[in-house]
Amino acid sequence: MKSLFKLVVLAFLLFASVDSFAQEQAQEGGLEYGIHFGRFLPAGIDGITEIMPMWGLTFGGGVNQKFFEGGFLGGNAFGAKYSSLYAGLRLDMPVEQLLGTISFGLQLTSYETDTGIKQDRGGGYIGGGVMSQLDPDIWLRIDMKFSSTPGSGLYFGLGFVIR
Repeated sequence: MKSLFKLVVLAFLLFASVDSFAQEQAQEGGLEYGIHFGRFLPAGIDGITEIMPMWGLTFGGGVNQKFFEGGFLGGNAFGAKYSSLYAGLRLDMPVEQLLGTISFGLQLTSYETDTGIKQDRGGGYIGGGVMSQLDPDIWLRIDMKFSSTPGSGLYFGLGFVIR
């Protein structure tokens, strides 16, 4: 797991050095990718009762204030391995100096516990968040995502996005 984390950080740093779109294009759309870290609060998921630390990758593209985005969310703690692939639509709304976001879509979730419970399920999610521009190409992103099936869960994440 430590070597995977080092690989993700290295890839992120390499991607960060690549030239991105100008600030005007970042306001209107373009391509983006990022990394985030947070906590997952499970409810009604067999074998997972503790708040789990998570990390993930996100990528997407769009025009105006509509983005198609996808990503990965995963964690391994308290005797459980949890991973989710998701794809959906994100709508951005300028609010003062910030960018508010609303997102929704589909996800495929897989989890396994050390007690032998294993499930693969499809479901959906809905979320919201705020993005703040730190640099012409780098944004700070704070997200909250509610997911359904298996059980339900709430993810709070903090990360960086490069546009």
